[in-house]
Amino acid sequence: MALSGMDIFKLLPGTNCKDCGSPSCLAFAMKAASGKVSIKECIHISPESFVKLEELMEPPIIEIKVKKGKNVVTLGGEKVIYRHDETYYNPSALCIELPYDLGREEMENEISKIHNLFFKRAGSILRADMTAIRDYDKDAGFPQRALDLIKLSPYPTLICTENFQSVELILNFAEKEGIILMTSLQNVLKLSEKLKNEGIPTAVAVSCFEEAKATGEALRSCGIKKGLIALTNCNDREMANTLYNIRLRALFGKERALGFPVLVFPEKNKQSFPAVLSAMIKYASAIVTRDTDPAHVLALLTLRQNIFTDPRRPIQVEAKVYNIAEAGADSPVLITTNFSLTYFTVSQEIEASGVPTHLLVIDTGGTSVLTAWSADRLNAQAVIKAAESTGIEKIVTHRKIIIPGYVPELKEELENKSSFEVIVGPKEASDIPGFLRGLSK
Repeated sequence: MALSGMDIFKLLPGTNCKDCGSPSCLAFAMKAASGKVSIKECIHISPESFVKLEELMEPPIIEIKVKKGKNVVTLGGEKVIYRHDETYYNPSALCIELPYDLGREEMENEISKIHNLFFKRAGSILRADMTAIRDYDKDAGFPQRALDLIKLSPYPTLICTENFQSVELILNFAEKEGIILMTSLQNVLKLSEKLKNEGIPTAVAVSCFEEAKATGEALRSCGIKKGLIALTNCNDREMANTLYNIRLRALFGKERALGFPVLVFPEKNKQSFPAVLSAMIKYASAIVTRDTDPAHVLALLTLRQNIFTDPRRPIQVEAKVYNIAEAGADSPVLITTNFSLTYFTVSQEIEASGVPTHLLVIDTGGTSVLTAWSADRLNAQAVIKAAESTGIEKIVTHRKIIIPGYVPELKEELENKSSFEVIVGPKEASDIPGFLRGLSK
């Protein structure tokens, strides 16, 4: 929870020794409260005060980073229930579960399919973040398949087994980078010291809110800081309610036992796609699914991108001229704003038309066409300024410019203040291909 500088100052030695690099203990406390320094930099703090401060400064929901090579997944660490209160920071991880009985060659093929399942949207690459394998039948061959997946997968891997011998084999495996282990609470309690020493994030399966709280208390009591709650075997409504209550009680109720990231297995109703979407909306830290239908994956990742876009910071593209499809001197000039979703939607439709076109992007502070128009950011002066700064008049041999169909009022104003001949384009981006083809004829 956030602490004030005075809260931290009360637990410091108060000697003003300056060994930390700050002029006084109070100055150090203020820096620590703002996150500029770590309390570890105070070398004279008592062990008791250090432990107390460390606990008090823990986020309401702990943050766990899992890294495999260049791929890093961050789970938990959220501070608010509703995005408009601040923002959401760590997108829900999409974890693809592989069949547990695959041979090594089949596993390589499945991993290759997952790796190639990606989409470009609004300037970002959307793809799955993790792989998983689950021991459903306590199969004797499972440990080897789990180790094969750890070796082969370029992504962090979730290993799910309640077999004690399998857990021990995995913990003794040399390559443990990027592993999350999901097992029974009994196994966790037996191996708590080894799990703590290895620093392996550990998840325990629960099926309801009461079990989640009891499991959280058990994880904290045995000192497992990198703990996760795995929500399994509940229907869609129970899952949504449990996810919401865990988040609510952890953040507003400040219940430390519930302050763990939550993995969700929306599987009771044959992993219905609506259940997977619901898990994304209701604050799941990671969603484990066997569904690799490209249409479903794209819809889920698009939803995630929309939820985890910071509403306080519009995503913008650079305001300049974009030459699409090898546009030349006689190609049409179309204008739009630098709101990234607007830009990528418009540019993709221009590409689909096959008509070489110059897209002149106006700096409107990352706002859409109508928003920019209503805020007087998209006006004749802004277009003239953009044309001059980009040199579009020297790039093309004509004086025609196409404006969005939602702001036809801009035509008269722009023609009165410039030498441009203004053409009102279509309102909807989907109509751009037909419009440009008709214009080229």
